[in-house]
Amino acid sequence: MTDPRDPALIAHEAQLELGTISRDEWAEGDTQELARRLLRLDELAAAVRELRADIADTLTGSMEVDEMIVPGVGVLRRSETTTSTWNHNASAEMLREDLAAAITAEVATDIATGEIDEMKRNVARATMRAAYDVIPSFSSIKAAGPKRFGVRISDYRSYGVTYKVAVQATGEPS
Repeated sequence: MTDPRDPALIAHEAQLELGTISRDEWAEGDTQELARRLLRLDELAAAVRELRADIADTLTGSMEVDEMIVPGVGVLRRSETTTSTWNHNASAEMLREDLAAAITAEVATDIATGEIDEMKRNVARATMRAAYDVIPSFSSIKAAGPKRFGVRISDYRSYGVTYKVAVQATGEPS
């Protein structure tokens, strides 16, 4: 028996269903019917992304050069891209806390005496917390991060190299 989550099967079933309804009729119907169609399209989109990823992985590994002309199709290009992910679930929050502590310490330190002014420290910390309430988690830090504050994004994120492929159609019939 075929797995009902098989992307090819989902795509095939959606193709059969698409063929029975005109484009104008897809947005007509009661809530239940429209919700069912939306779910079907979401499943189709996910299946197409999965099938595309499988084909792209195969092409990436089999291409001998980064750009090639495929007769009747177009230009196939492979390019390298850098990816990054947080080292673990708490990494983003750790980065924010470490950066806030470093900035707070610098702002609160009296440049003449080197002493920490508690009032300045509290104000700086409150400012950082307020900023973090509106700034989404970030995945990069400008050069001043490591130089000025000793905070390196690579301590919190892992980097890797992956490839992507794309086809630019030539307009020729396939």
